Amino acid sequence: GGGAFPDFIIGTDIFNWLIDDVWIFVVIGGGALCLLLLLAAVVCCCCCCRRRGGGGDGGDEMKRRKQLSPEVVQANLRQQGLKEGVPLCVESMVAYLEKRIDTPGIFRESGGAALVDEILDTYEQGDDYDFDECNDVHAVAVALKTYYKKRLAAPVLSEEFADEFKAAAPRGKARKKEYRRQYELLERHLDDDRLHELQFLLRFLHRVSLRQQYNKMTPGNLSIVFGPALFQSAFLLSGNDAVLQLIRDYPLLFDDPDVEHGLGGGGSGSGKHHSGTRRRGARGDGADDELG
Repeated sequence: GGGAFPDFIIGTDIFNWLIDDVWIFVVIGGGALCLLLLLAAVVCCCCCCRRRGGGGDGGDEMKRRKQLSPEVVQANLRQQGLKEGVPLCVESMVAYLEKRIDTPGIFRESGGAALVDEILDTYEQGDDYDFDECNDVHAVAVALKTYYKKRLAAPVLSEEFADEFKAAAPRGKARKKEYRRQYELLERHLDDDRLHELQFLLRFLHRVSLRQQYNKMTPGNLSIVFGPALFQSAFLLSGNDAVLQLIRDYPLLFDDPDVEHGLGGGGSGSGKHHSGTRRRGARGDGADDELG
């Protein structure tokens, strides 16, 4: 019994020593784990920042974009294409969509948001987007709509125009004089370039509606999409009504009976109203012949 006590003391010391060492290991291990987690968090943050900025040249590009003034951005968006008065971005997107005009739900289905921004951002920088490798028809369609609805500083058409256009709408049996009066409203509210551009766009949208048995897009469906875009207002019903008639009656308003044959040659299409002069007075005889 005499030697048991010292043995007990020795055993207790060893136990306390082990406990102290284990505690030290726990503290050291926990600290190391915290450092690893902190390092991982820093790496993740760096990756996210690099991804947002594009990294390298992409980061410089983002800085360059932020330095562009609103005036420069608008000037870039309005950069002219090959057709008179038609911005390059509109001309390029319409050319792409024209080849895919029978796509079901065109302008109604959503496209990739990132691609929509990429397309429009490219034109805002004054560059031309390369559509050769693009396989998202709906993204290009959405980009065309978004260009008018959100990227332009001001709407193409005004509420005042919508009211006047509606008041001048043909009633009963349509007559040439009434369509001519509506066209003169377009001339009064738009400058030459805007009028050329609008004719180019409406010609294409009318052609889309002619293929409605394939793409399911009637003039009414298209007006629901482009009414809010051209007027930059989702609550202007008279604007939707105006765009509906502009699309539906395009051949009569712009004297372009051959619209179904394609985008046409020079100018803003094959319509006869913009061959270098305004239409006003072209039929100054005041004839009021009924349309056949």
